[in-house]
Amino acid sequence: MKYMCSIDINKPISKVLELFENRENRILWMVGFDSSSLISGIEGQVGAKSEIHFITGKRKLKMIETIKVSRLPDEFTCTYEAPGVLNTVKCMFAEISDTKTDFCTVQEFRFNGLYKIVALFMPGIFKKQSNKYLSAFKVFCESR
Repeated sequence: MKYMCSIDINKPISKVLELFENRENRILWMVGFDSSSLISGIEGQVGAKSEIHFITGKRKLKMIETIKVSRLPDEFTCTYEAPGVLNTVKCMFAEISDTKTDFCTVQEFRFNGLYKIVALFMPGIFKKQSNKYLSAFKVFCESR
């Protein structure tokens, strides 16, 4: 499954990129984000692997994040691996004006096991979650 989401942020691209690149900010806008620990590589650089922990309700989820491409503002791509799911997220930023930035993501999911069934019958939940993250990032950026 592959789809794109986009949102306009009322901040200059330089400020949006500064907030996005500071990985410590994720806990402030990424709903459910609990913690991250570097496994290998250099934090924020291509090849870096981190263990990411999320809490959704009473459920805890662990993922392995691998940075694949880091050429901001044009592209920042990571993979997120969890049991049954491989998610590739490509983030792109474009200047709309001196005070407005477009933030676009392309999401691609590959599923195994039970997650194939979930994706088949409820594909909208994945896009809804992606849009929730974009909206939260917009609110975070605009409040800074």
